[in-house]
Amino acid sequence: MFNLKNFKKIKKIHFKILNQKKLVPQIVANQYLFLTRFHPQLVNQYLNEKNYHQINKFKVFLPFFLSYIKNFFSKNNFVTKKKLKHYEVVFISTIDQKMFLNKENQHLKEIIELFEGKDYLEIIKSHFSIDFEKNINFQNKHNKKRIFLKNNIGFFKEIKMLLSLYLNFRNQKKFFTNKNYENNNAIKKIFSKKAFFSSINNYRFFIQLKLLLKIIKPKIIFFPYEGLPWERLITIAAKINNINIRCIGYQKSVITKYSDLMKTNLKNNLYNPDKIICRSKIDRKKLLANGSLSKNQIIVGGKYKKIKLKSKKFKKIKVLVLPEAWSSEEKKLLDFTLSCAKLFPNFNFIFRPHPISMFNFGKSKLKDLKNLQISKTSFDRDISNCNLVFFRGSYSVIKACKNGLFPVYIKFPSDFDTDINPLYEIENKIIKLSDPKKFNKIINYVQASKSCKTKLFITNHCNKINLKLEKKYIKYPIINYLN
Repeated sequence: MFNLKNFKKIKKIHFKILNQKKLVPQIVANQYLFLTRFHPQLVNQYLNEKNYHQINKFKVFLPFFLSYIKNFFSKNNFVTKKKLKHYEVVFISTIDQKMFLNKENQHLKEIIELFEGKDYLEIIKSHFSIDFEKNINFQNKHNKKRIFLKNNIGFFKEIKMLLSLYLNFRNQKKFFTNKNYENNNAIKKIFSKKAFFSSINNYRFFIQLKLLLKIIKPKIIFFPYEGLPWERLITIAAKINNINIRCIGYQKSVITKYSDLMKTNLKNNLYNPDKIICRSKIDRKKLLANGSLSKNQIIVGGKYKKIKLKSKKFKKIKVLVLPEAWSSEEKKLLDFTLSCAKLFPNFNFIFRPHPISMFNFGKSKLKDLKNLQISKTSFDRDISNCNLVFFRGSYSVIKACKNGLFPVYIKFPSDFDTDINPLYEIENKIIKLSDPKKFNKIINYVQASKSCKTKLFITNHCNKINLKLEKKYIKYPIINYLN
């Protein structure tokens, strides 16, 4: 069983590798070194996979192989209508789904808005096929300022890239296997074939970015800060070109108890952001929890203003369900909600799919349940229509609780002893539910007057987290970088 003890053991190995003296981008590109949080979906890659037949390996590697063959014979390694020249401000992010190709930046929207009217450039990392440009509308106001990186750098450069990555993986595997014989299984997984293939996109991104930044010569780079390998590669690519380029991360996503990669500077400072923007003092406290990041490194972009708290009525129970993006997580949470809906026909449930959901809800058995529906309306409308929220690792729960919904953390037996609660800092106030049959006990509690104090505390706490970014707290502290 993969438990917290094993997770900490793996994490220790990760930091030992990431904090070695001669840390090269090929190793930082390794997706398997960045276990961003203690989540069952993420830790599954470190479980021992028995009966892993050759046919499974074939299914894993064939799509990679076919993709690379296409890449080798493609000509351009990026797509843009923007002139390549000097830009003082550059925003670097990723697009997760094709639905966002012609829309505002899903990761850096709030930061970009602070520079409205300025001449800036967006560099977009993607995982799409080489012909994805046919889906891009360059007349769109958002795309006019974007460069889209392709999964290709040309035939010979691709060969050279793969060889360099392979040799570094092989050498690191050999070196750390000899030094950590008691952790050989973990080392083998970290430098496995699957890890190698999942890291190629990151290393290619580093090569592309290094060349682009040499032309663009920015003074400031903004990027999402979530504890992922390509974020560290942004800072090293920038510093290789010019040590004075300021690399600023924007922490927008969830911070959990074990999001250690977000809370830690690596020993090689070239891989660390100069500044990290967060929304609140609560987020800053979380980021500083490990004692690795410095107080001066963090900019709090919002300020709490005391408001009159909204109170919800709990006579008629309406539950909003907020799953994470993984299809497996959506299925588990939907099945749990189905059980609750069948047991409690007088309660209403609204299941809101994640914005990048790929789950097929058509196959779900919802037709016979009048008290459970899949949301097709806005998040704000769902929040206004509900008074409780089922959640697991979704950061959206903070906005829901900010508006008076009472949170119920759903814990599954398959979770090991993982903790993915985004509100872990007030864990003693959060009720956990594992058995649908016991949901009525929670309802009895929230409908009783003794719960009023807890409900107000949670609402007030979440109002201190999900703050709006203000220009005076972000732009002015970094304006000197542009002079």
